[in-house]
Amino acid sequence: MADVEEVEKEETGEGKSSKKKIIMIAAAAVVLITGVIVVLLALGVLGGGGEAAPDDTQTADVKIKLPEQKERSSVALEEFIVNLADADQARYLKAKVELEVANEEVKTACEANLPAIRNSLVELLSSKTYPQIRDIKGKTRLRQEIIIRLNEILGTNGITQVYFTDFIIQ
Repeated sequence: MADVEEVEKEETGEGKSSKKKIIMIAAAAVVLITGVIVVLLALGVLGGGGEAAPDDTQTADVKIKLPEQKERSSVALEEFIVNLADADQARYLKAKVELEVANEEVKTACEANLPAIRNSLVELLSSKTYPQIRDIKGKTRLRQEIIIRLNEILGTNGITQVYFTDFIIQ
């Protein structure tokens, strides 16, 4: 008779559904236990080994020592538009240049010598070809040449950096 009941359960699917229920319950229990373990580990690791995590009312006294930044003076020059020295094709350069100066005296000297500075830069920029200034190395060399030329005009080493705030070649 037991054989007949087992055959009927197999035909109706009752035996399989009870096995499925047991497997699903076991899987859910494993997932639940794993989740609890992960949460407990995370709280233990992130909470500093059982210490309470600081909330918005608690602030840590963190002192970050930033390097001292000296005040920088700069002189913005008017836009330059020059023809480049390319023989094979007509090209022009449009550039805005800003000069970083060592101190206020150099800034005053730049402003006093502005016509000479602009003339020197027009000559230098228009002597360049596209291949000479198209990449970063060329622009870096150009910056160095500008610093050397302008420091010669001013008679100091007061120009410390040259920034191209606009640089378009067409």
